[in-house]
Amino acid sequence: IAWIKGVRIKDPQSRLNSGTYLGAILMITGSFFIIRYLGIAYENYSLLGPFWAIITGVISGLVIGEVSVYYTSSKYKPVKDLANSCQSGPAVMVVSGLALGMHSTLIPVVVVAAATLIGFLVAGMYGVAMAALGMLSILGITLAVDSYGPVADNAGGIAEMAHLPPEVRQVTDKLDAVGNTTAAIGKGFAIGSAAFAALGLMTAYRATINSLSSHPFSLSLADPKLIAGLLVGGMVPYLYGSMLARGVGRVASGVVEEVRRQFKEIPGLMEGKGRADPSQCVNIAAP
Repeated sequence: IAWIKGVRIKDPQSRLNSGTYLGAILMITGSFFIIRYLGIAYENYSLLGPFWAIITGVISGLVIGEVSVYYTSSKYKPVKDLANSCQSGPAVMVVSGLALGMHSTLIPVVVVAAATLIGFLVAGMYGVAMAALGMLSILGITLAVDSYGPVADNAGGIAEMAHLPPEVRQVTDKLDAVGNTTAAIGKGFAIGSAAFAALGLMTAYRATINSLSSHPFSLSLADPKLIAGLLVGGMVPYLYGSMLARGVGRVASGVVEEVRRQFKEIPGLMEGKGRADPSQCVNIAAP
């Protein structure tokens, strides 16, 4: 954080990214000396196998961050093309945005899969865990940068409510756009590290069961019980997302109805002469 405050870079996005890069360099350097100092050799793997796995995790995290920047920053082609699609109407914009979001998952998934395989090749399942550790090691600075988004957004809202000059709002809008990008980077890191952690958790669970039971425990796609569990488990996020979206829809509908009521019943509100009652909307959104 001190580096981000002290570095002389005018572009806000590049300035925030420099802190993440510094954290990655410190992690790689520190892990090399720690692994060399411990000198723990692993059967069938080299001494520096865990180190290469950590590098793989760190690099995969940085790549996911850069991909998030590319697909969400207003400086690059995907967002510009999406903005141009808005000229054709909201329906085209929604379809284009959904297609862009789906396409943006390609590179992160390939990167996480490649990092998992590389970590396994250089240090077995321990290497996969080290790759996850490498990605999580820079999650602190990433989430710190992620918190920049709400701060910039609130600054823009304060500038608008205080009726500050338009040039102030232009600056806060630019910072708000950067904040939206940093939020996407944080989500990419969280999802990528969760994939690593899930694989390590399943491996640890299987090893624990085998150590406590005389019967070998295995996970096979030929087992109908495993397939049934995968289907039910895959359904849960969609069910939760559906419940969440329906709740948001009900609240939004209530707010819209309240706004329409105020426009009809409060004299002069449509002409900008009357005073609205925002507390009613707040009560609906936060009962």
